[in-house]
Amino acid sequence: MAGVQPESTLVCAGVFTGLAIIFSTLRLYSRIFIVRAVRVDDILLGVAVMCSMALTVLIIFQAYNGLGVHQDTLSNDEVFNFLKGLYGGSIVYSIGMLFTQTTFLFQYRNFFIGKWLRRSTDAMIVIVTLEGIATTLAVAFQCLPVGTQSIWNPYAPPAKCINYVAFWFFSALFNVFSSLIIWALPLPLIKSLQLPKRQKRWLLLVFALGFFTCLASGLRIRGLYISVQHAENDTSFYYTAAATWSSLEINVGIICSCLPTIKPIVDRVFPELLREPTRPVPPLGGVDHSVRRNGAGVLLANNCVPLTDKSLGTSAESSSVPTPKRQIEDV
Repeated sequence: MAGVQPESTLVCAGVFTGLAIIFSTLRLYSRIFIVRAVRVDDILLGVAVMCSMALTVLIIFQAYNGLGVHQDTLSNDEVFNFLKGLYGGSIVYSIGMLFTQTTFLFQYRNFFIGKWLRRSTDAMIVIVTLEGIATTLAVAFQCLPVGTQSIWNPYAPPAKCINYVAFWFFSALFNVFSSLIIWALPLPLIKSLQLPKRQKRWLLLVFALGFFTCLASGLRIRGLYISVQHAENDTSFYYTAAATWSSLEINVGIICSCLPTIKPIVDRVFPELLREPTRPVPPLGGVDHSVRRNGAGVLLANNCVPLTDKSLGTSAESSSVPTPKRQIEDV
């Protein structure tokens, strides 16, 4: 995937960032106007969306300054600007991944109940937060003295910098494993949930898409490996794959975190989509368990006889308890 065209990178970044904005807007609408409860994970997601938008802007800036073009054909100003965009994009990516993963984890704390899952989720929140802060600071201050131009200017005086090859691979591997753990945490609980079939399929679809986030993290490592091999002489040409998968990783994570929360909107717009179809229950023992309305519009079971109020000399229909019905099976 070394030869990914910059146009493909821009299309992927633009389309998936747009989808992330749409789904996050639907989520916010659902939480504010339907559920009427905005939680911590909604705020975290808002920061993740802003990071996604910033990353897309920086990818466009890189494309304008030589992304996907051989570095020896670029002017010095284009090389400097491209590397500045790469530097800024790396910082934004680190922050975006931190808030995307913590969105999932805080969402688990709201959706699922269980001592084991709660403790595991809390532990992952601490681990992901500490790693995200450490990664962001390491990227921002990767060279000393702080603010040195050697990060984006190959001709600047040499500075003392971290081993960015080892650092990037460690960070990328951490994202892969943390994404896998976050994806797998609630699976045992979901498997045991007694949910209607359609709702269970909805959750399984969400987690199937969530696995794509893990896949994007893995493919991003391959893109980084190709980019690092040519870091000294042709980063601009070989960074397209890493830029593409970085954008996909964050945006797909944002979209997946929104899917469970937009169910109230789906229920309103498509009321039959997630509702289990039911079939009529046949009478038991020859007794008709269907219902009818009386003159006042009150539902009565057909097998219920109106009670006679002798003290008033009138016949009054009251609520009778019909014979228990058998449980309706899921279709």
